Amino acid sequence: MCFNHQAFINLLGNAIRYAETTVTIKSYLQQEKIIFEFSDDGKGLKPGKEEKVFERFYSGEK
Repeated sequence: MCFNHQAFINLLGNAIRYAETTVTIKSYLQQEKIIFEFSDDGKGLKPGKEEKVFERFYSGEK
């Protein structure tokens, strides 16, 4: 089992950065793996920008 601490920190940091007031982290066990889901109440991505988040150094609108 592998846990990537840096990915966890990056996802949490992004949720905090773009949230209006609330960040939610859910975790659950699925087929012997722990799954984390991050969400916030920010604006989200504009339509068509979903794939951009995988580009290095991409930054959404504040």
